[in-house]
Amino acid sequence: MVLELLQEAVRSGEATRRHLAFLTGRVRIRAGRPQLYGTAFSVGITGIHAFDVEDPEHVDERRAETGLEPFYEFDKSERLYNKTPPATA
Repeated sequence: MVLELLQEAVRSGEATRRHLAFLTGRVRIRAGRPQLYGTAFSVGITGIHAFDVEDPEHVDERRAETGLEPFYEFDKSERLYNKTPPATA
């Protein structure tokens, strides 16, 4: 599976943990599981929404471990890119 190949590439220094975080999210969503890092969003007629995140209270800790910015900042940039207003707290 591609996820295992990327995990090995991260261990050997050929890929970044950031790349692994993004792929992990896609694989988990495809399997019907919540994502871990808040990297995947759904864009549709009702706007943009992050797919469910497992243990959302600790998402920023997991993101920091992979070199990702805090979720709020990523959400803000995704909304700017997709021209939608920021999420409310």
